[in-house]
Amino acid sequence: MPADATIESCPSMLLSGSGLDFTNSDLSGLDLLGAELSEAILTDVKLIGTDLYTAWLTAADIRRADLSGADLRKVQGRGCHAQHAVFHGADL
Repeated sequence: MPADATIESCPSMLLSGSGLDFTNSDLSGLDLLGAELSEAILTDVKLIGTDLYTAWLTAADIRRADLSGADLRKVQGRGCHAQHAVFHGADL
């Protein structure tokens, strides 16, 4: 991710977190546009206001994650485990 917010993201800058364990992390407010998070463990993660537009969450574990106010438009999320996840005010 570029430190300078005026620089546009390109595919080589996208987060590749497939299969990684983010348990209990706070990723709130981050620009994770197009992030590859398939099969990632996002249990109890705070993703409040996070931009996940076009991200890949296929088979991700987002149980008890807080996605309040997150942008989840066009997210690929087949097979997610999302029990008790919070989507209050999220853009689905």
